[in-house]
Amino acid sequence: AEDQAKYEAQFNKFLQDYIQEDAFERLKLDPKAFFIMKAALLWERATALNAKVEQMKKQSCDTVSGVNT
Repeated sequence: AEDQAKYEAQFNKFLQDYIQEDAFERLKLDPKAFFIMKAALLWERATALNAKVEQMKKQSCDTVSGVNT
């Protein structure tokens, strides 16, 4: 739930910071553009989560092998 809240806050900040009124007009003409922007944010989030998983795996392996005991 916390990750979802962070994602929503990030997406809303993106909308506020980078999308100007003329961009909204363009989105009306090409609604796919909205999904492209959202997909880019989702990809960024997935990449960050994958990095976190890899870090957790490494920590787990280090603990099992006695490195972090």
